[in-house]
Amino acid sequence: ICRAEPKKNIESLIKAYGESKELQAKANLVLILGTRDKISEMDEDEQNKCQVLTNTLVMIDDYNLYDRVAYPKSHTKNDVQELYRYAAKSKGVFVNVAHFEPFGLTILEAAASGLPVVATRNGGPAEIVPLLRNGFLVDPTETNEISDAILRIVDNPTRWETYSNNGLHGIKKFTWDSHAKTYLRYINNHMLKRRQSQKTLAPYY
Repeated sequence: ICRAEPKKNIESLIKAYGESKELQAKANLVLILGTRDKISEMDEDEQNKCQVLTNTLVMIDDYNLYDRVAYPKSHTKNDVQELYRYAAKSKGVFVNVAHFEPFGLTILEAAASGLPVVATRNGGPAEIVPLLRNGFLVDPTETNEISDAILRIVDNPTRWETYSNNGLHGIKKFTWDSHAKTYLRYINNHMLKRRQSQKTLAPYY
């Protein structure tokens, strides 16, 4: 689930899937790449998006994945939540292999739905996934590493359940209440250290 942009590295995900017969035999691939009209009628300022979508279709054709890959043309916000839940119910895995992900909102959304993840090690996911303990981090340029990480979750029901439960429980660490408590704790600790420092220096005033 991402925008059709080069930095999202969709090609590596398709290649990882297309070159793994084992993965194809065990899972389908669903690509949610934003909403669009006709590719042939896209404006000049949408050339990057057009190129990513064109490359996607070409790669699906090259790997002959027509009965294994879905790429809906449009969706609503509610559809996305349903897709997360359906993927979790189907014992699936959420994959984000962007070249760099500043934060990783989709990782949190997947965790909130009990969906294990395979995520880029570059950027926000590098902090989120170890904290949630709900999946694997991978090098987004190594397609074998991507497919292997997915299979390690899909092939192991116990691991899938563990990562699913970890995400569901760990997501509480990322609520606004949790952030507020962390912020207040930091302020209180800082003020306490300051008062202690002032008491130590007081005799010398």
